[in-house]
Amino acid sequence: MNQPLSDTAKQYAFMALMFRQRLLPRWNRMYLIENENVLEHTAEVTITALLLGLISKHEFGKTIDIGKLLSYAILHDGEETLTTDLPSPIKRSSPEFYDMWKALEVENEKLLFSKLPDYMRSEIEAICHDKSYETELVKAADIYVAHNKASREFAMGNVLEFKVAVKKCEAAYLEYAEKYPELARLHEYFGGCMHMSLDELIEA
Repeated sequence: MNQPLSDTAKQYAFMALMFRQRLLPRWNRMYLIENENVLEHTAEVTITALLLGLISKHEFGKTIDIGKLLSYAILHDGEETLTTDLPSPIKRSSPEFYDMWKALEVENEKLLFSKLPDYMRSEIEAICHDKSYETELVKAADIYVAHNKASREFAMGNVLEFKVAVKKCEAAYLEYAEKYPELARLHEYFGGCMHMSLDELIEA
């Protein structure tokens, strides 16, 4: 029988830190018509990854572990809890800066995972360090969500800030859609509704 935790049981900060993703703005240093935080982005990536996984499984005959897919999607930007989100143009401004930033993310991920009980840490580390088709689909979902955000900002008139970003996001989406046909199918099913009004969505 499990014993109740004592009043002096060790406390772990992982959950509280992850929930603070709601305080981290996405598209940092860029003007946005619709603000977005990392937690919202994670939710969109997770929903998109689920749909991609189901398309992959049922339409393309892939063996997909939906639990692994969703677990990775939920955790995929965990290190940003401590680093914050950094726009790609800054992150990739030089090879030296990119390498430094990636090294910082690795260290911050270690610090974040240290805020877990040992048995949770080992399982979450395994999820985050897994290299599988499921993790590739999450990356595709991440690309698609960024593409959708840039396209929406541009469509709402945020031309000055997103005239370059929307082209880069479109190119990234097309590259991934060619590699992963599930992504192109997802866009066929859902892409047309992403810029509709509520009235149009209800009638669709």
